[in-house]
Amino acid sequence: MITPIKATTYALMTITFEIEKRCAVCGKVSKQIALMSTNAIGYSDLDMRPPEMERSTINTWIQICPSCGYRALDISELIEKSSEAVNSDFINNS
Repeated sequence: MITPIKATTYALMTITFEIEKRCAVCGKVSKQIALMSTNAIGYSDLDMRPPEMERSTINTWIQICPSCGYRALDISELIEKSSEAVNSDFINNS
């Protein structure tokens, strides 16, 4: 169940909630933006990005843990071997 901290409506058709999620890798809690609804009017761009208003929501599609850098559709769910990747020398030295 999503317990919203703050609800925001953009351009009358896109609804987002600010929610708290506990990272499955490091266990820290952070605020994330959850996309509740949007629409798309028109055609995709040549680079296959969706039309507006959906295009303006791309930044909400992936959650990022600010503590360890874990990225996923939902950072509270662990993707197999992701903790190994987050803690790898390749990621930490980039």
